[in-house]
Amino acid sequence: MFIIEEQEPWLPGIRSKIRMRKSPKRHFVDPSLAVAALGIGPKALLKDVEAAGLMFESLCYRDLCIYSAPFRGNVYHYRDGSGL
Repeated sequence: MFIIEEQEPWLPGIRSKIRMRKSPKRHFVDPSLAVAALGIGPKALLKDVEAAGLMFESLCYRDLCIYSAPFRGNVYHYRDGSGL
């Protein structure tokens, strides 16, 4: 059973002068499993905005992968040298 999935980075052309981070991001395949396993409720998530943001990001990634699958699309992340 896979619980974590890697999201590959978007990379510019070979000659680009943009400094990019090339490491993949890791997301929960289904963030509701992580929330249930931790026993976190809505009130606890509202108190920890950073954890809620990570779960929301994983949920968005999961949904975008589902929507792009029929078109054989890929979902990449963008992160440059300044952390943007």
